Amino acid sequence: AAARAGVPRVVHCSTVGVHGDIAHPPANEDGPLGPGDIYQVTKLEGERLATAAAAAHGTELVIVRPSGIYGPGDRRLLKLFRGVARRRFVVLGDGKIFYHLTHIDDLVEGFRLAGTVPAAAGRTYILAGGEVTTLNELVAIIAGEAGVRPVGVHLPVWPFWMAGAV
Repeated sequence: AAARAGVPRVVHCSTVGVHGDIAHPPANEDGPLGPGDIYQVTKLEGERLATAAAAAHGTELVIVRPSGIYGPGDRRLLKLFRGVARRRFVVLGDGKIFYHLTHIDDLVEGFRLAGTVPAAAGRTYILAGGEVTTLNELVAIIAGEAGVRPVGVHLPVWPFWMAGAV
């Protein structure tokens, strides 16, 4: 459709999740791909289809891979923020999992640049905030902003195969 309309460049939105679990964040765009769930698998397939279509039609393509997004109107992280602020948030596991977020305003600027900067054509970009935190660190930051102490309760994560044994 872009080629038929004479659009010279398409910016394709994927996800940083196509890289899977990253042992030592942050990842870069050349890191190995290892999607861990069906959403990430379909996003990687979307990248492959967009790349093939762009090549077939001579359209410039830029792939962007956003990390977790937050900002005004966000509903996905609202439960986390509310739970921590109300001191009702319990961390599953040790809380050392990495949580890399980006603010919506930064993401929008990244998309704008991907669509307009000539040197971006044909490249892939991870769009993410400047800091990588663990879930424990993120909970502490949210609690500090809300003026409360973090709950500090961690529940063990049982292997899925043991779920019926409890």
